Amino acid sequence: MAFVLVNDRWRCTFTDETQGVPLPRSFSFSLEEKVTELARRGGGLKCLADVQALEHGLRSGRGNVTLFLTNEQFERLAK
Repeated sequence: MAFVLVNDRWRCTFTDETQGVPLPRSFSFSLEEKVTELARRGGGLKCLADVQALEHGLRSGRGNVTLFLTNEQFERLAK
């Protein structure tokens, strides 16, 4: 998941790493806590280093988090 702050909104986009193509679904949030929650639900915050990398990205206005999605979660993003 890539995230970037644009016009006071966090835009989150996704890429299928196995095929290297962007997924059609994206999200836009006004609160950075929603980005954190999305990363948590996607299994992207497995250790302290993951949390620190996310926090650094949020402070910087852009970043990436590797998600570990269930098949169901992936299918919902791929629609």
